[in-house]
Amino acid sequence: MLMAASNDANDARFLAALLFLPSIPITIVIVVARANMSYTHMVTKLFDVVQARDSVALRQLLEDQGDPNAADANSGDSVLHRATFNNDLDSVQILLDAHADVDSVRGSHTSISWLC
Repeated sequence: MLMAASNDANDARFLAALLFLPSIPITIVIVVARANMSYTHMVTKLFDVVQARDSVALRQLLEDQGDPNAADANSGDSVLHRATFNNDLDSVQILLDAHADVDSVRGSHTSISWLC
């Protein structure tokens, strides 16, 4: 049942690895796995709506407890980095209003340096 709730192969591997740890009760494993899957799904949605320049959906995700400082696990980009890289000023403003960290660094660049 829990695996069916996620389309992310990394989440399934994470859960499978935790299930083989004998010192962790199963109920805790399930709670941790659900929290991880939920966060991963939220981050993916945030990046998707920023990429699509969908400011209405971005605002809704952030109001539904989306993390304005979420970062892509592979690239290290924050949602604000992606919005500035795409020159999407509406999304940048929405993220700033939601207290996105303007000083977050990816490589040698901050979000603001990309915008400039």
